[in-house]
Amino acid sequence: MDDFIIIGSGIAGHHAASELCRKAPSHNVQVVGAELGRPYDRPPLSKEYLLAAEPVHPELRPSEIYGSTVALRDGLSTTSIDRQNRTVTLADGSQVHYDKLLLATGSRLRQLHLPHVDPRRIFYLRTLEDAQRLRRALCESPRVAILGGGFIGLEVAAAARVRGCTVRVLERAPLLLSRAATPKLSEFARALHIKRGVEVLVDLEAGEIFEESGEIILRWPGGELRSDILVVGIGVVPNSELASQCGLATADGILVDQQCRTSDGAIFAAGEVTNYPIGRHGLRARTESWSSASAQGAVAAKNMMGQDRCFNELPWFWSDQYDINIQCIGLPTKASRFLQVGDLNSNSWLQVGIDDAGHVIGAEGVNRGRDISALRRAGRSGQSIPAALVEQLIRIEPVNR
Repeated sequence: MDDFIIIGSGIAGHHAASELCRKAPSHNVQVVGAELGRPYDRPPLSKEYLLAAEPVHPELRPSEIYGSTVALRDGLSTTSIDRQNRTVTLADGSQVHYDKLLLATGSRLRQLHLPHVDPRRIFYLRTLEDAQRLRRALCESPRVAILGGGFIGLEVAAAARVRGCTVRVLERAPLLLSRAATPKLSEFARALHIKRGVEVLVDLEAGEIFEESGEIILRWPGGELRSDILVVGIGVVPNSELASQCGLATADGILVDQQCRTSDGAIFAAGEVTNYPIGRHGLRARTESWSSASAQGAVAAKNMMGQDRCFNELPWFWSDQYDINIQCIGLPTKASRFLQVGDLNSNSWLQVGIDDAGHVIGAEGVNRGRDISALRRAGRSGQSIPAALVEQLIRIEPVNR
């Protein structure tokens, strides 16, 4: 029997554990997670969890594997990896042997040093505890300031507005969603939130953030805003320190191949911590994609068992804001031109990004989930745009570089 150790109890680690439990039930499988409790789903935390009258615990299934086939060592971090002896050392001083090791350590939030604001009035959103705390605050605080105009910041803004709060979003980049979206999707998101009553300030950074007379004040040359609470959503950092310390190849995450192997054949990695090849495009990136993390976890598990499986899927993201569903696949910001369906000023449109060779490299859709699903299925099978969708494409637009 082999010893399979998984470090990280997020979506990638859970899917790997589920696959090992299903395909290798006679082997020893341990999941080591720094967070207390069984693995749970994170995407609902910034969406329905903040709005539901009685939020449901976002459990990941199958949860019954823990305590039976899979040993969960929760609330315990890993301090080091000894590649020569194939052991990992845990925070309680114990050492665990592995035949195959999976690093699914995920990422952590970037945080601000705000010594002049009461920490009880500062909110981040990553864990279930964070979501519970923020949910209570949105019920009690009429004015909400949000630093960061990415997907998390905008989802929180939408939830706060639905709850009746006054909301202001401050983004240092010239555009919202600047890391993942094209300018057209960025402008759509900006118009959407302004229409719903959110004040959106872009290309602006608060030089001072402090508390005075019971208010949080964000001040910059020529202006300021005042708020009751401050939500910070300024991105994440990959938890790749363990990999770096033991000599694995890293570069903005842990470098892996399509089999999720690291530079050590006995160590695999999956999820947000990885820098991986994107589909068949010859590109490499680190993404924050639930679908990629879950699929990578399953692929890594199969290869840990000696199979030869590849992860070729394009990353897929989705965001629910008000009554709008936004979905993105691949890397649309890398496209040379776009095929378009629908009016980009409406609440239902799709643009498909094409590279210089004419291959689909990504897409963005607003309330076009069926089309995005068709593109995902085509991508998995190595096809181009589905024929039914080609008939709807009405325009090719060059990208201004």
